[in-house]
Parts: sequence; structure tokens; C-alpha cells
Amino acid sequence: MEYRKVGRSGLVVSRVVFGGSHVGESLDLTTTKSLVQAAWDAGITTFYTADSYAGGQAESVLGEAIRARRDDLVLMVKAGYRVGDITAEEIAAPLSSTPTDHDAFWRRGISPSSRGMSRKHLLAAVDASLKRLGTDYIDLYQIHYWDTQTPIEETLDVLTELVRSGRVRYIGCSQTNPWQLYRGLWVSEVNHLQRFQSVQTPYNVFERSNKADLLRAAEEADVSVFAYSSLAGMLLSSDADLSFKPDSLLSRQRYADMYWTPANIEKAVQLRDLARRMGRPVPNLAQGWVLARSAVTSILIGPSTPAELAEEASAAEKPLSAEELGLIDAVLDGSDPR
Repeated sequence: MEYRKVGRSGLVVSRVVFGGSHVGESLDLTTTKSLVQAAWDAGITTFYTADSYAGGQAESVLGEAIRARRDDLVLMVKAGYRVGDITAEEIAAPLSSTPTDHDAFWRRGISPSSRGMSRKHLLAAVDASLKRLGTDYIDLYQIHYWDTQTPIEETLDVLTELVRSGRVRYIGCSQTNPWQLYRGLWVSEVNHLQRFQSVQTPYNVFERSNKADLLRAAEEADVSVFAYSSLAGMLLSSDADLSFKPDSLLSRQRYADMYWTPANIEKAVQLRDLARRMGRPVPNLAQGWVLARSAVTSILIGPSTPAELAEEASAAEKPLSAEELGLIDAVLDGSDPR
């Protein structure tokens, strides 16, 4: 396993990070403990979750699973969504530039302060997370999205307060575009507040163009990139059924429309063939390509079995060569040599 520093901080993380929304949902405590042990054996020292995952159960289960090693590992937590059952509408609302219709949410029993990056919400959220996790500090606390309705000055001020209180060690962001990242960094600098040391973003072989500016911006600013969805909504997993049907269950999942397109499926078939020729598992090829980007500090993985974990962790243990990376790019560029 390789390790990297986060941003301009002294925090060191493993290049592969374990966690996910399925902890506490499809993964019970016993299974999660076995996966944490497998991760630890593979050299993974960094674990992630979010307060909204599995209605808060992800934090409770992961917190119990890592408790014996708490001070030896790095814990990353995201906050900002409402803890509880989250519909697609509720997920989309904070990410939109259109003001949230709080009256409509309230008629459904959802309080306006149940989400967001306001002082009120974040102070309550961090204390609730610490209780569920069974710890008194979070190593890297990240805003889950850019809140268009709360001034970033307010958000960074309360995050700075959390660092000074000892409840949080470092701060990061997620799902931001380049101008938002740089605005946050500027506000931190001119107001002497804590800076974002990291940014989380979906990134995989199909995201080369639309994430290029963010990766370059983060690298220039010394902000670490944590890449998730490196398997493109499981399209690049070893057992993905590439005979995709538009009306399948997968088509209703959040990332299906982003990745399971006819063009991407065609590329996935070619990449699977290339992985076979390389003698590598498909996830190893896909995630190795992501880790080869100079801006990417780590990939976030969410395997369900120790075998899947070992397969994905090997992306850091056996980096792709320049020749292998060239072959992958040839497939992606449509010039795959047969």
C-alpha cells in the first residue's frame, strides 16, 4: 500500500480508502468488522462514511468496527444532508441553484434546518456523528455538497470553530466545481480560517473531460482529490452484467444514467478484454488508471466481500505501467489496437 499527505497538512492517508453507504445497510456489523480487518491487513488505514448513509447506521456500524484501532487510523466523515431516508428529490435540492422549497418539505415533516452547511445544522450534525461513531474527534470533516443558500463564510467559520475545539482535525469539501473550490480557499485565506485540504469527486475513465478542470485546479492549489465511483456505477466491476437493459433496476439507481450508456458499455467491453490481455482484474485496471492521475490522492472503495476488497486494493499495490496506461487511453480514444 502507498500513502500520501492530504493537501497542505501533515495528515497521511492510504491511497485506498474503505467505507460507503452500504455499511449498516447491506453490510451488518459482523461483515463490516471482517472487511475492516481485511482492509487493515491490506494496509488500508483510512475509512470514510457520511452522517446520512443508511439513516445514520453507517456511522454507528463503522464506528464500532474501527473502535479498537481508532487512534491508529484516519476517519473521514461527510455532513450536510438530512439524516434519515433521503429521496432523489431531497438529494437534488441542495445541489440546485434554485432556492429550496422549504414549505413543501415542511408539509412532509422535513425541517428547513435538517440539512445544509449553516452553523445551526453543522454544530448539531458533528455532535450527532461523534455520538454515533463512538469517538471524540473526526480526522477529516467534509461538507457533502456546496450549499448555495448558506454563505461559505459562515460554513468555513463554523468548521474552523470545530477544528479549534478539537472535535475535527482537518476539513474538506465534496461535489464542488473549480470556482467553488477556489472561492472557499480565498475566503479561508483572507479571513484566516481553516482551508479545504481535500475535495471528493466522482472520477473514472469516463470522466476524463468533465473533471479535468477540477483535478487541475485542486492540484495547483495543493488540495487532495479523493475519487469515488472509480468503477463507474459498478460498470467496471468484475461481475458487471454488461447486457444492460434500460428498464432494469440498475437504471433507477443514482449513477446509472451517468455511466450505463451504450457508448460506455461498449468501452467497458473493450476494457474488459484489455484487462484479460493484461492479466489484471477489471477493477484493478479501472482504479489503477484513476490512481495514476497526479492530482488523485486516494480512491474510495465500497466492496462487500474480502475478495472484492483485495481485488480493489491491488490497484495501489500493483500500479499500472506507462505502457498499460497508454493501452487504456487508446481504448478510451477509440484507437484500441487489436
